[in-house]
Amino acid sequence: MSELTQSEYDRLIHPTTCAPDDFWGQVRRTIHGKPVSQEQIDAILHAIRLNLRLEPCDTLLDIGCGNGALASYLFDSIYEYLGIDLSPCLIDIARKHFEHPPHFHFLQQSAESYVRAENHPERFTKSLCYGAFAYFSPDEARMTLTTLYTRFSSLNTFFVGNLPDAEKAEAFFANRDILPLNDCTTAIGKWYTQTEFIKLASLCGWDAICTTMPDGFYGAHYRFDATLTRKV
Repeated sequence: MSELTQSEYDRLIHPTTCAPDDFWGQVRRTIHGKPVSQEQIDAILHAIRLNLRLEPCDTLLDIGCGNGALASYLFDSIYEYLGIDLSPCLIDIARKHFEHPPHFHFLQQSAESYVRAENHPERFTKSLCYGAFAYFSPDEARMTLTTLYTRFSSLNTFFVGNLPDAEKAEAFFANRDILPLNDCTTAIGKWYTQTEFIKLASLCGWDAICTTMPDGFYGAHYRFDATLTRKV
């Protein structure tokens, strides 16, 4: 077996090194190796709810759902949910702790293969990708955005959260070992400028508005969010 990239290690091996109930550690939602506070999680959930405008009738597609811990907080706001992730380990955790049939399910599959194969794409009204989009290759990023637009006809809003901001990379790496900004296999993944991401979304059929989290948020100094809606 070839040597794993850092992103592959984080997805496939790292979760097995954490305690079974260390849900934030399993997905590296941490500060200096320690799980983030509930206040930080609440800030993420507020941004998701605010930008997706979740309603009780919504069916939510969560791309790169990890272990499902974050999404589980949204279940009382929506009708139905499907979380997909490439990591067998994380999906096993999600199914054990957070799956609630018949309306809340998890599936182990890549974003690219899932969006091509979904038999009833029209059932989804909203989509979320929090902290995972930076690990998509350029081809997978374009294909996923385009296919969501063309096949998922009822999907009107897509929230892409926690993207690394290339315009803030120099300051971020001032006292750290520098990572390549265009490599989706690193610990942070591919960095985007807000202008670059808006252009990518537009080429795939979406209007995009970029926002940043409040200063108290642990990733606010180098990350941004994007809310995508269908072009009129």
